[in-house]
Amino acid sequence: MRALGRLIARAAAVFKKEPRTPSHLHIEPKRVLNSRYEILEQIGSGQHSTVWLAEESTSLQHTSEGRHQEDRLSPDGSSRGRLLHLYDHFLARGDHGDHLCLVSAALGPSVLDIRSRTRNGALSAPLVQHITRQLLQGLEILHEKCKTVHTDIKFDNILFASYAEGPDVNTYCAVDSVLIDFGTAIPEGTDHNRLIQPEALRPPEVLLGCTWDVKVDIWNVGCIIFELLTGQRLFKPRAGPSWSSEQYHMARIYSTLLDDNDRRRLLEFFRHGAKFATFFDGDNLRVKATERESIQVILGHYGICTPELRACSDPQLDSETRLGVAVLSPVTVSNIIISGFVILCSTSPSLVVLAVDVEQSD
Repeated sequence: MRALGRLIARAAAVFKKEPRTPSHLHIEPKRVLNSRYEILEQIGSGQHSTVWLAEESTSLQHTSEGRHQEDRLSPDGSSRGRLLHLYDHFLARGDHGDHLCLVSAALGPSVLDIRSRTRNGALSAPLVQHITRQLLQGLEILHEKCKTVHTDIKFDNILFASYAEGPDVNTYCAVDSVLIDFGTAIPEGTDHNRLIQPEALRPPEVLLGCTWDVKVDIWNVGCIIFELLTGQRLFKPRAGPSWSSEQYHMARIYSTLLDDNDRRRLLEFFRHGAKFATFFDGDNLRVKATERESIQVILGHYGICTPELRACSDPQLDSETRLGVAVLSPVTVSNIIISGFVILCSTSPSLVVLAVDVEQSD
């Protein structure tokens, strides 16, 4: 995990402070990277990446398999496997320069894939608890040991380690989950004020342009837990005739999760935000919700406010933990941005090669 943190920092260090349009590594099937990984086919693509299936050279499989088995049986417990594990890295020459390639495990379906197999996108409470527990274990390592904020925790970035047998999605309660995609991860010592995360998953400190820290990932987790249990988003930002989607979002956060004491206590923190005036007129929100419901009442609407779930959720609903008030002590940060990934996957043994589009700084 320390290697992963160092690699994220290394990738960040080679980018200029202004984002650039990524130039992906051009790859064709049968190409061999690093004299070791033969490309088989492309299996996906995204804004910052293309995904390929690859195969490791037969002569190197035995050594590689032994090393991977040692990694899986690490004596420091099972939490290490909750993050995409780095097995190898190298540089590959492309038309636009060198591409940093990272090798990690090939995995099974994403939580997004599993949700698509249910009637309304909701999963059973035991499966949600299983995913949540392992996701938090992974974040503990990412935050405490790698000193990195993921910033993009969503359903297609949480994968299961393998495919489960049978059509019942609850069989995935027996399969480990893994947090992937560190393309927008932010190490310590970088910009902790800029806009991050999918819109509906942003916490107040991000919306207001305040300095944020690892707690924004925890807010992300809370939002997706609600969606996994109900099949509905907790917050649904939308613009109106006289308000922006961000103002509506903040109004719903205030009406759902904050009492009067919370508002007064957090107001001074929010005043430091670059966008404070967008949301507040003095001490009052510019856009206010006309109704107010607690999170317990909202859970009751969906029929999931069971004693078991309340026992798990109520201790987590303290606003000081939830809203990241500890961010009140801002840190000095620089302005480094990571962008542009090409991802390569292999099957024999199960590996993934992640190639970062690298542009050297002037």
